[in-house]
Amino acid sequence: MPRHFSRPHIGKVPMKFYFRAQDIVVRLPGMDVSGKLVVAWKRGPRRTMTEPFAVKEKLNHVDGTLERTATTAQDLALICTMFKNSKTGAFESKSAAFTIKEELPGGEEVKLGSVVIDLSSYATVDVSSDDVELSFCEGKILMKLKLSSHWLKHMKATPSDEDGASTASYASSVAEHDDPKGAATLSSLSHVCIGEKHPAGASAPYVPITPAERARLEAQREQAIEKSWEAEESRLHNGELVEVLREDLRVAQDKLQHSLAECKYLREKADRLAQENRILRRSQRAGKRDEVILQLETELQAKEDERAEMEEKLAGAFSEVVKDLSNRVTALTAERDRLLVSLESTTHRRKA
Repeated sequence: MPRHFSRPHIGKVPMKFYFRAQDIVVRLPGMDVSGKLVVAWKRGPRRTMTEPFAVKEKLNHVDGTLERTATTAQDLALICTMFKNSKTGAFESKSAAFTIKEELPGGEEVKLGSVVIDLSSYATVDVSSDDVELSFCEGKILMKLKLSSHWLKHMKATPSDEDGASTASYASSVAEHDDPKGAATLSSLSHVCIGEKHPAGASAPYVPITPAERARLEAQREQAIEKSWEAEESRLHNGELVEVLREDLRVAQDKLQHSLAECKYLREKADRLAQENRILRRSQRAGKRDEVILQLETELQAKEDERAEMEEKLAGAFSEVVKDLSNRVTALTAERDRLLVSLESTTHRRKA
C-alpha cells in the first residue's frame, strides 16, 4: 500500500471541507455505448463511485437526431483538508478527478474518459453550490452536476493531515426514504420551531426568529452534520483497515503456497539426484569417479538438510503471520460492527 508523506504548509491554515456532487447527468452527443455507465470521483488514494446506471435514447423530433442521456440519483461526496493562505485568503490547489466508465454486459469495465478539477475553486467559508459542466473525450461526452462545498468548522484539522486520512467517500441514493447509514445532510435535518406551546385548536402568534437564535440553530445543524460524518469516517477507516489486513493475509497465503510448491520441487529434485546416485553406485569404478560421487553425496546431503531446515522455518513463520492477521481481522470486524450499532442507535435517538 503506497505511503503518503505530509507536505509543508507553512503560513497556511488547515480547514476541513465537505464536497458533494449531486444531480449528475451524462450526455453522449458523440459516443455510442452498449453498457451502463459508472461515474467515479477520486482524490489521492481513495475514490467514491456510483452504481451502474443505464443510458436512455430519445429521438429529437426537431432535427431527427438521437439523444443519449444517462442520469443517476446517487451523490458522490468527499471530506478533504484544504489549506488557506493566512495572508491572501486563497486556498492551496488540490485536484480531484472525475472518471466515466462503461460497464459491459459481461461485467468488465472500460474507461471512457477522465477530467481533473481543482477543489480550491469551489471551497468557500460559506455554504456554496455551483453548476459544473465537464467535457470528456474532446466533447464526445458531457457531464453536468451540482457541486456544493461546506466548511466543517467544528471538525478538527491539523497541518499534518493527509488525504489518505482526511478523505472519505459516500454515495447516497436520493430516494423518498431515509438513508439507512444515517448520514445527515443540510436538507434532512429537522428544523426547530420557536415559540410557546399552545393548546390544540388555538392559533399560535407568529414569533420571528432572532439572528442569535438563527445562528444557534445553524450551529446545532452543523454540529449534527459533523458528528455524523465523523462516525462515517471512522467506520470507513475501520473498514479500510480490515481490507488491508485481508489483503496482507491473502499475500501471506500466496507466499506460503509458493513456498510449499518450491519445497515440493526441491524434494522431487533431491529424489531424482538420489536415484542418479544409486545408479552411479551400481556402476562404480576406481579412480577419480569415486571421489566425484562422494563429493556429490556430501553436497546432496547438505542440500537436503538445508531444504528441511528452510521448510521448517517457513512453516513456523507463516503460521504465526496467518494467526496474527486472522486475530486482527476478527478484532477489527467486531469493532466495525460495534460502531455500526452505535451509529444506528444514535440515528434512532436523533429521529425520536
